Amino acid sequence: MKSYLGSSSSTSSENDLPLASLCLADRLENVPEGNFDMGTIELQNNGSWDIEIWLPKPGMARHQLFATLKNKD
Repeated sequence: MKSYLGSSSSTSSENDLPLASLCLADRLENVPEGNFDMGTIELQNNGSWDIEIWLPKPGMARHQLFATLKNKD
């Protein structure tokens, strides 16, 4: 059983587990406003991160997200 920010799900094998997880509350320089599509592209271009939760907001730390890095075999 794995849990991400209060939600949980069962996994069928160890291969389903992410290689790494990222929790971010900052500003992504190349992503204007809370543009999800541009945020997805930015994280894919910098390590193949998959956004699991995207919570944009106004202010200095405008991009809040949870992302995982999975084995792409």
